Amino acid sequence: MRWILSLSYYDLPPEQKPCMLYLSLFPEDHIIETDDLIWRWIGEGFVHAKRDSRNLYELGEGYFSELVSRSIVQPVHVDTHGKIQSCRVHDIVLEFITSLSLEENFVTINGHRTNTSEPNMVHRRLSYQDSKEEQVISQATNNLSHVRTLSIFCHAADLKLPLSSFQVLRVLDLEDSRGHNIGDISNLFHLRYLRLWGTHCTVEVPKQIGNLQLLQTLDLKRTKTRPLPSTLVQLGQLLRLCVDRQTQLPEGIGSMQSLEELSEVDTGKNPNLMEELGKLSKLRVLAISIDTWDAKHKEALLNCLCNLTELRTLHVFSQDVSLDFMLGSDWTWAPQRLQRFTACVHRHTGDIFRLSPSSIWSESSPFSRLPNWIKLSLPNLSHLAIMVNTLPRKDLRVLGSLPALRSLDLHVVKACAREGMETIGSSSADHAVVAFPCLANFRYASRAVGLVFRRQAMPKLQVLSLSFDVAETKYVYGDFDLGLENLTSLKVVDVGIDCRCATPWEVLDAEAAIKNSVKLNPSHPTLDLRRHFVREMPWNTTIEIPELETIQEELAGLTKIGPWGGSGGTPHDINVAPHRLESVIIRSDRVINSFSFSYYDHDGQMHTAGPWGGCGGSEHEIHFEHPEFLINISGTVGSYDASPNIITCLAFVTNTNRYGPYGVARGHPFDIAIQKNDASIVGFFGHAGWFVHSIGVYVNLREKTDGLVKFAPWGGNGGKPEDMNVAPYRLERITVSSGTIIDSIEFSYTDHNGHCHTIGPWGGYGGNNDPVKLDPSEFLTGVSGSIGPFQKLPKVVTSLTFVTNAHSYGPYGEGRGTPFHFPIQSNGCIVGFFGRYGRYLDAIGVYMKHELKMMRQDE
Repeated sequence: MRWILSLSYYDLPPEQKPCMLYLSLFPEDHIIETDDLIWRWIGEGFVHAKRDSRNLYELGEGYFSELVSRSIVQPVHVDTHGKIQSCRVHDIVLEFITSLSLEENFVTINGHRTNTSEPNMVHRRLSYQDSKEEQVISQATNNLSHVRTLSIFCHAADLKLPLSSFQVLRVLDLEDSRGHNIGDISNLFHLRYLRLWGTHCTVEVPKQIGNLQLLQTLDLKRTKTRPLPSTLVQLGQLLRLCVDRQTQLPEGIGSMQSLEELSEVDTGKNPNLMEELGKLSKLRVLAISIDTWDAKHKEALLNCLCNLTELRTLHVFSQDVSLDFMLGSDWTWAPQRLQRFTACVHRHTGDIFRLSPSSIWSESSPFSRLPNWIKLSLPNLSHLAIMVNTLPRKDLRVLGSLPALRSLDLHVVKACAREGMETIGSSSADHAVVAFPCLANFRYASRAVGLVFRRQAMPKLQVLSLSFDVAETKYVYGDFDLGLENLTSLKVVDVGIDCRCATPWEVLDAEAAIKNSVKLNPSHPTLDLRRHFVREMPWNTTIEIPELETIQEELAGLTKIGPWGGSGGTPHDINVAPHRLESVIIRSDRVINSFSFSYYDHDGQMHTAGPWGGCGGSEHEIHFEHPEFLINISGTVGSYDASPNIITCLAFVTNTNRYGPYGVARGHPFDIAIQKNDASIVGFFGHAGWFVHSIGVYVNLREKTDGLVKFAPWGGNGGKPEDMNVAPYRLERITVSSGTIIDSIEFSYTDHNGHCHTIGPWGGYGGNNDPVKLDPSEFLTGVSGSIGPFQKLPKVVTSLTFVTNAHSYGPYGEGRGTPFHFPIQSNGCIVGFFGRYGRYLDAIGVYMKHELKMMRQDE
């Protein structure tokens, strides 16, 4: 293997060999962003301008493609247009490159001590990947005057190096750089590339940033920055400025005439920004977000786009603002050089099933229809990603006539009627019209897929991705005959189907139609067919689907509860049902930065989920040794910096030990406490971005019991304890007496034998009575409320709200104090209560019953 790698290396052109060695700076299994890698090469001077028309970045893309073709780097994330957005280096390849780099003194890596044994060793590139290597650091920092690249990765973020000592530094990359005084960077006069990525604390870019006259790339993505200083506009050679849309740009950015790439700016934060951007005559790449909009800024934006005659790539992201003012009915824009255009709700298009389930089939779109200017001649448009409300046949024909279109990502919100089904190609060979002559990659998402591929359709198409809702497609079009057999160059078919609201036979029908069509294709493409939301299908015992039967078995006794926290970040969940929790890893400081865990499934296979969140903070690992199991998780939800609701603290309790708290308790508390040892917490789900925004739990019965689990109680220790004597089976009725607080609660339930029992009232006799009677098909899925002081009592229940599968009842009481929340996501319901009472209701807990069959029938 080493011999083959040596051949690949020594066969490279001389200017590309340093690019390969440069990969040794990255840790094992590190995901490398393609753009960042290329701009690092440019900053180091590895990419030299040639006499052809290509700029430095385009030359760097050629170098990268060469490494891909030689399998030196492996693609990790390929976008919908087929462009490699990120990559990694295989462990064996990285080992070879690292050994070669060390031999040639190309790089110094902590943990590799061979090159640091000589006290006078000249270090040219430093890569810190582990903050625990103190000896290596102390040796390496003896001579920093020749270092050209300094990379400090996430797990070495605690290192504190004197940046002012790096006299000839050209590339500086700091991940999660909490410990660094970046004020020193203003003296790094040779700096070409500066990346402050995912820094944990708020960063203030120094006013002296204007001193860096050779700076080409400034990347502040995923960094919480204060408004950028006015001196930023003095960076006369800056080619690339990457910020988040929350970043406030300075006035006068139009004077940065060298700027070629700017992303992602929010046009709503600075009304004068569009006028400034229109002055950037060399701008080739622009990404803007339109979160708020004032119609009076329309002319400024349209004029800006008309002035950017060198624009090759334009990305526009708009979640709540219509872009119909850009349709072009009274405005002509013909960007002849435009190669890539994106107009979507979310920055990351790709697989829509990675989005939150509620937002997959959004009813809003940036455009109501295809813009008029796309209908004009766009000879160079090769990549198009667009979301439209409707797509009539005439607009589909317009797209098919674009001469250079190689990649199309099309999301259509509303389906046409059956008679308006879109047909691509011709059913008659004598009148064949070749549409989409160059298209190689096509991704189509619509709730109801209404495309039919006829003969000679998309003659060069190699990759087809489809996403649709089975039930909606069946309802609108009646079948799933898409004509995939007519795509004669097809190599890969990727299909994701939404099974919600579909019957099992409809799912089987859709899958059979797709499989048969692919089987008939003469090119024999590969097929990846995935079901989504199978657990939310209506259950039908007359139809047998093995996957559904397996899910039913795995979910028996498994309940999803929560989450607690905010809704920011990205939703995260597990794909395989958990059976036993093995370990938990938390990274925390003032908040919970990230969360990961390992668990065993029903077959004894181990799975790892996460890390969900960022990479700041200190790491804490908990192993649950059998027979230890988790019965309680508690914490707090509060604000931090610009994040309104994140998990600020977590603590864990098992049947034998306590762990934590991790983070700093701040904000509203939450507590998920199992009262009996016949159930345990076996997995988690939630939301995460830079931090952990929310967390929920999976609860599993430890033994085959009556399926009852006690949770909490929430409240104080006053009064006397109360509980039920007969195990509940179904909750029938609740009566709450309340005024300022909850005075009392009474409820009725039936047991397993069908006998009715009435419990209470627990509490006093004040307040107004509010009865809640559950219908036969109705069951309780959540209880929330608040706990606070009243008169001389430190803690009583001050409010209650009940949520069923059909209605919400309450709130009862005025809701003063600390809130609590107990929502059940699936496979369970609340069937009874316990607690404490005196003159008022002091505390309340719930009995939850696992009931898969009942949940399936009623959903």
